[in-house]
Amino acid sequence: MHLRPRIARPFATWIARSLILPLSLVCSSAVPVATAAEAEAPSNERPAASQDDGSPKGAPGDRPAPDLIRSKDTFAKLWNQQWFVGPGTFDLSEGTENTPGAGLPADFERHQAIVLAGGWLAREAPDVLAEVVGRAGPRARLVLLVSSSEEQDLVVRVLAQAGVRSDSGSFVTATADTGWVRDFGPIFTCSAEGGLQAFDASYDMPGRDHDDAATRAIADAFHATTTETQLRWQGGNLLSNGEGLLVTTSQSLNANIECGHDVETLKRFLKERFGVRQLVVLEHLLGERTGHADMFACFTAADTIVVGRCDESIDPANAAVLDRNAERLSAVRIGTARLKVIRVPMPAGRDALWRSHTNVVFADGVLLVPIYPSVDKAGGEEAAAVFRRLLPEWKVIAVDATNMAKHQGGLRCVTLYVPEAGAGSRRK
Repeated sequence: MHLRPRIARPFATWIARSLILPLSLVCSSAVPVATAAEAEAPSNERPAASQDDGSPKGAPGDRPAPDLIRSKDTFAKLWNQQWFVGPGTFDLSEGTENTPGAGLPADFERHQAIVLAGGWLAREAPDVLAEVVGRAGPRARLVLLVSSSEEQDLVVRVLAQAGVRSDSGSFVTATADTGWVRDFGPIFTCSAEGGLQAFDASYDMPGRDHDDAATRAIADAFHATTTETQLRWQGGNLLSNGEGLLVTTSQSLNANIECGHDVETLKRFLKERFGVRQLVVLEHLLGERTGHADMFACFTAADTIVVGRCDESIDPANAAVLDRNAERLSAVRIGTARLKVIRVPMPAGRDALWRSHTNVVFADGVLLVPIYPSVDKAGGEEAAAVFRRLLPEWKVIAVDATNMAKHQGGLRCVTLYVPEAGAGSRRK
């Protein structure tokens, strides 16, 4: 999920800069204009100039946007693609009916299995592999992804050296280029009847053809009904509360718009295939390469979300981003009440490495919380304490994820949840 190059648009960027005109952002008539920090991808919807998201007055998002050019030439196309989707909330409950019980499960729900990038971890972060298997294996069914029999042998050796039994998990062989199974792996959902469904989203990262091919192998290992889609959805940017609320960042929608998909198509897919009734689009962290929501947030219950808090004296820009995101989430309604937003400390990415305490792994009663004792020991202890307070019946275990940060990822990034059979029918 990491170190992902964006599609460059140098000519469009040169046009915008040379003409010194703002790039406005927009969601829908119910979504406020975003701040300039969100201007990173195009949208074909027009901004509502009267809306306000609390950004400083005089910022680019507050100034009137230029009209679209009514032409089909290249210049007009580039100019018109300056429209972006910014932060806000979409109500998807109207229109076509949702399928009762179908949808994207929450991380904290019970899983039939957790897929773990075993081979990649054995090579790149063996200490994390041993910790995850040793801590989560006794409670959850782990399925270790390996590229070959030789890589499986390596996993067994790494675990043995750490004193962890290798029979804590089974293996699935599928050649992969990276360990970011959360993003290249299938997106599992449950049907209303309780059947397991898998979506194989478009994944055209350069040099990652094996990752893309591994998606189907993983889905087949669980006998899931697989559907391909040309839309781009990465699991790191899909946070579900299990009851129709989905949290993502503008990166998720804009990556699709860059490829020619319109906003209505994206909303319809989320509603009909993932059971989304309310979509919250947040700002992504500035300078963090994935743009994913799980780098700063996670649900611990259907009505509770944990959001990172950055030290303003160290990183004022991202401190403001996280504060705005927390404020937007606190305005979201779950039934008659508002969504509960709990803050935890987040180490600043001042050394170009991003360390998240919310990139957690839920393992059926065990919660693995990434910490970074060499950088912020007190912050990790505080974060773990917050999760223990929110999940008193769970065993919360802090895991040193220093090696994951070096690879621009976290614990959730190298895991993939497979919903328990029948989960969809229980939501009816």
